[in-house]
Amino acid sequence: MKEQALIKKIEDQAKIFKSRAITGHGDGKRHDLVKPDEQKSMWTAQKRLDWSPQKIGGILNRDWRTVKQAIESYKLAEQATQQQQKATANAEAVLILIEHQLQKHFDDLAQTAKILAHRVERLLSYKDTAYIVGDIVSGASLSSKVDGQVVTGWLREKEYDAKHQIEPYLATCLFAHYESKFGKLSFKEWSQLSTGNVNCEIVNNLKFLAYGKLKVCRDCPICLQM
Repeated sequence: MKEQALIKKIEDQAKIFKSRAITGHGDGKRHDLVKPDEQKSMWTAQKRLDWSPQKIGGILNRDWRTVKQAIESYKLAEQATQQQQKATANAEAVLILIEHQLQKHFDDLAQTAKILAHRVERLLSYKDTAYIVGDIVSGASLSSKVDGQVVTGWLREKEYDAKHQIEPYLATCLFAHYESKFGKLSFKEWSQLSTGNVNCEIVNNLKFLAYGKLKVCRDCPICLQM
C-alpha cells in the first residue's frame, strides 16, 4: 500500500476512533479505553510511517503517553501471538513426524509378521516329520526325525530367507504386539518356537498382524518411545 493511501486509511480510522471519545481531566484529550483496532492503527503508523507518539496522538486526540503505552502493549501481544503460533507449528510438526515414524514402525512390523508367518507355516508343515535346528528368527534348518538328515524342502527356502531377513528388535516388538492382541504364548520369544509348540493359530494370528491394522502397544519398546 502506498504511503498516501495508508495515511488516508489511518485518518479515516481516526474519525471512527474519535467517535468513541470520552474527554475529561480538563485537558481535552480522549480518555476512553484504547481498543485493539486502535492499537493496531497506532502501531502501523509508527512502524510503517515512522510517526512519533506525539504525531499519532495529535491525529487521534490522544495523550502521547497513552499512544506510546498502547503501541508497547500491542507489540507484546503480537510477540506473544507469534511465539504461540511458532510453538503450535513446532508441536504440529513433531506430531506429524511421530505419526510418520509410527507408521514406518507398523509397516516394518507387518513385513516382519508376514515373513515370520511364512516361516512358521513352513515349520508347521514339517511338525510331525522333523525337528528344528537353530531358531526361526535368525535362521534355522530342519532335520528329519528318522535319519537326522536335513529336510530338503527346508533348503529350497534358503533363497527366500536370504532376501527376507528378520531384524531381532522387530521380532521382539512383534512378540509384544502379538501377546497384546492375542494373549500370552507358551514361550517367551519367537526363537523358542519349535515343531513341539507350533500350531495353526499362531500362523493365522501372524497373518492377521501382517495384513490387519496395527495399534500402539504399551509393551512394545519402540511404541513406548513415541
